Amino acid sequence: MDAEPYRTLRRRLAAGTLSHAFLLCGGAWEDRLQLANWLAAARVCTAPEDVPCGHCAACRKAAEGIHPDIMTVDGEPGKSMTAAQAREVRADAFILPNEARRKVYLFPHADLMNLTAQNALLKVLEEGPPYAFFLFLSESREKLLPTVQSRCESILLSGEREETRSGNITAEADSFADKLLWADPLSLLEAGVPLEKMDRDEFDGFLGGVMEALSNRLPEHPAQVLPLLEKLGKIRAALGFYVGVGHLTGWLVVRDV
Repeated sequence: MDAEPYRTLRRRLAAGTLSHAFLLCGGAWEDRLQLANWLAAARVCTAPEDVPCGHCAACRKAAEGIHPDIMTVDGEPGKSMTAAQAREVRADAFILPNEARRKVYLFPHADLMNLTAQNALLKVLEEGPPYAFFLFLSESREKLLPTVQSRCESILLSGEREETRSGNITAEADSFADKLLWADPLSLLEAGVPLEKMDRDEFDGFLGGVMEALSNRLPEHPAQVLPLLEKLGKIRAALGFYVGVGHLTGWLVVRDV
């Protein structure tokens, strides 16, 4: 377990400077979930200081998974959370808490949310009530839209999984990242042809892999990589507005001037 996030968050809890939404990424999923449950308990704890105390009724309910103001939002096993679920969260957030001063929404598999669901949450993340608190768990930031990332504070957990995550990038995504950086225009156009046959989820996953591969190249080539990351972020966001994969592939492979 990485102790540093707990120390930092405990100081901020004491100072009252906690953000309204956090993206917990990196490390093992179990470590992300443990930190999320700890933060959720802290948000409903009734102790005057040193929250979560672990002893009050609210903390005990949180530990047992029965606190009415801590909601776990997840899709069916192996499936992404739907836009309908996101809209339910958006509506529920404006209903006052049952017992606590805050309502906590915990997304244990945020990296499986489809793009429509992510877009449906944007407004409540930006303009939600002050008592609403959101926790998103993801293997990496790049699995979520840039518009979601920008509305959350990110906490990166250390651990083997985050350190080796570049191994999860497909060979195709890694190769395409190099083509985006260095290939001549014709070769880049040819590389985009197979992408047009992907469905929306496949294309989004591929773009996420390309963004991770580009991020690995950022220290050596910042001037080339940063504009590409921004462009890919916009393309992934456009997927949520039902722009066709073919059109987005064309945008992807045409070099900006």
